[in-house]
Amino acid sequence: MSHRSELPPEHLVAELVGLLDDGCEIDDPADLELLAGTLLLPLSIPEVPEAARRVVVDAIAARGDPIAAATLAALAVLAPAPLAAHAREAAVLLAGRGVTHPALAHIGTLSVDSAAAGVDEGTEMIVAVLARPGSRDRQVLVLGVHMATGALVECMLTPPLPRREAERLLRKLTNDASAPPLAPLATDELAARVTATAACARELGIALGSDAAPVLPIIARALTGAGDAIAWPETLAPWEEDDDELPIFDGELHPAARRAPGDTTGRRRAKRKARRSARKQSRRR
Repeated sequence: MSHRSELPPEHLVAELVGLLDDGCEIDDPADLELLAGTLLLPLSIPEVPEAARRVVVDAIAARGDPIAAATLAALAVLAPAPLAAHAREAAVLLAGRGVTHPALAHIGTLSVDSAAAGVDEGTEMIVAVLARPGSRDRQVLVLGVHMATGALVECMLTPPLPRREAERLLRKLTNDASAPPLAPLATDELAARVTATAACARELGIALGSDAAPVLPIIARALTGAGDAIAWPETLAPWEEDDDELPIFDGELHPAARRAPGDTTGRRRAKRKARRSARKQSRRR
């Protein structure tokens, strides 16, 4: 295969880079990380050559604007190692030209503040409050583990919430009065627990929902310091999901925990564009 045949069609590159058009006014590092996670959906397909991934990064850098600088910074901490290094180099070049973004110092800085776990009807629920230096808000990680198999079956990350609201979820995840309270979980055990349950899900062929896909590298970064440090199970494509099949947390889940991160019109539009690109890539395989 020639090097030229490994490169993506120009219209696909333009479609991916066009996601940044919807994010030019984003200043929240959580939304910038989500944008990068969305971009990684089609780029993370195993069959996509590294050369094609680098072309997309180069096209982002060619914009030469603040949103490009922020996106490259997010890709540098969330993408798999080869692509992350290329994004980091591109970000350094932009910085050398004076192109920056006010959120740069806060991208990739989420870490675990506290965690708790509990069992309800055969499912272990793990909740972790994630903090970002300099921010009063918190993001909440919610995981579901099937007790009989030890496999991760549900994974979600809230948008930034007021600290009090996030800590309320840590004490009691649902509005069900009969649900048992969550017990404290040592934060240094959390990464190992998530890694083990994710591995079990992979072995059993269990796929997470499509909404988990863009936040997985954000979660891995917060738990381990590297966006590619956890081998996650596969995630379903949106067109593969059964709309009648509800996640285990639906129903009595606290409303705050059901809010999608960065759930604005622009973010939803960005997700749809990335998903279309992912579908096109999968059809070419």
